[in-house]
Amino acid sequence: MKLLTGSFSLTDQTRILASDNESRRIADFFNDCLLAYHGLHLKFAQAKPKLAAFTHIVLMGAPAFGVENVIVGVNNLDAAIALFRKAYGWAEPLTENQKDFGKLAYFPGEPVILAAPSSGGWLAERLGKYGESPVAFLLGTRDFNAAAKKYKLNNAKTWFGQKVSWFDPVRLKGARIGVIGQ
Repeated sequence: MKLLTGSFSLTDQTRILASDNESRRIADFFNDCLLAYHGLHLKFAQAKPKLAAFTHIVLMGAPAFGVENVIVGVNNLDAAIALFRKAYGWAEPLTENQKDFGKLAYFPGEPVILAAPSSGGWLAERLGKYGESPVAFLLGTRDFNAAAKKYKLNNAKTWFGQKVSWFDPVRLKGARIGVIGQ
């Protein structure tokens, strides 16, 4: 896993690298099941590197403003925390358990949430198949209730003091995309 710094909001200049089959699959589902049906549009940029595709995302008046957090699946949470702290100089993270994701580590103010499976489940299967990598994305919103209503999201949970709700991963062919905010 190669660590990169920074965070971003989606704008007409945003490019998301989808360099492998799994990333392209998630980008395609993201487009088909979320963006095209909810006022956002995903299109591939014309200029792309030889071995990778850049995904261009344009926002069109949606209550979600961009990727707030990337959830990175890891096998060993303590080792991953140490790696991220050393690489970026981040402070000790907040941790909590979430039934569907296992043990989480959030570095306040940073765009990353680490997730390690507690006991089997979809995350353990994904880690076994693809290794440590991004496993889910949380779109940010300043009005959680408006986003939940527009996207027909149910079963909000609290993650690190903020409301989180997920699109149905079955409808997204396994992709995990949610909304986080107040």
